Amino acid sequence: MYRGGQISISEVYNATRGLLKDIYEARVNIKGKSTRPSELLIRLWDNIFLTKKVEKILHFCHSQGTAHTVNALKQLPKEKRDRIIVISVAPSKVVDKELAYEAVNYVSKRDFVYKFDPEWKEKDKIRTASKS
Repeated sequence: MYRGGQISISEVYNATRGLLKDIYEARVNIKGKSTRPSELLIRLWDNIFLTKKVEKILHFCHSQGTAHTVNALKQLPKEKRDRIIVISVAPSKVVDKELAYEAVNYVSKRDFVYKFDPEWKEKDKIRTASKS
């Protein structure tokens, strides 16, 4: 967020728990089940809205973090979602435009992970960022 010449950056990190557990978690996240990182995102956004005087939050997410972002957004009331702009890069789940003030999903034509999301077929949600 940017405020009066100051930029405040926050992050939520999803630690690895080993390959098999990470794959399992990613699958359930893509299917819509929230795990701890989604809960932490909700707390972070709520705290920002409560303590900072910001109009909008610019939120970047990548890979599985996009599934966590989608699951968190679905739990927020519309008035809060409408104050969040989402930029997803190489997403594991497509961020629907209705879930945020604005949502842009960037994928490579060579990437296949986002195709595991049953909603990816809606082409208006995807921007390819590849030269080939």
